[in-house]
Amino acid sequence: MGNAAFSLAGFGFWLAVAIIVSAVIWSVVRSRQMKHELKLKILEKGQDLDPALLERLLEAEARPAQLPPKSVADQNRETGGTIGFIFLVAGLMFAFVGMIREAGLSWPLIGLGIFSFAFGYLCWHNTMREYVALRAEEKAAAARQDQA
Repeated sequence: MGNAAFSLAGFGFWLAVAIIVSAVIWSVVRSRQMKHELKLKILEKGQDLDPALLERLLEAEARPAQLPPKSVADQNRETGGTIGFIFLVAGLMFAFVGMIREAGLSWPLIGLGIFSFAFGYLCWHNTMREYVALRAEEKAAAARQDQA
């Protein structure tokens, strides 16, 4: 009975992942298709079309939106936060699996889970501490440039 539950849980997880990925891909494809249909309808009607408007419609898809560049502090925060999150989740999973095994508690798995969780927390904590320090340095440098 236990193996069937784990199999169904694994199947459900991967099914959910597949559904989410499919929904995102379908949404992107559908929005592009709707843009093309709008352009075709405008061109088929042959109405007097402002050249600037037509240029914006045709150019909008060719040029993706430009995001402002991220600061070093933001890049480090994202990287460290992601690594910390991965280890936090892995630690919880190891500890959980070590506790629910049919053969009883598995202290090595629980210990590995605690170690992974602690390592993830330390990664996240140190990353946030460095982020605050780098952010303060960047603001001080920007203030010095404004004064000059």
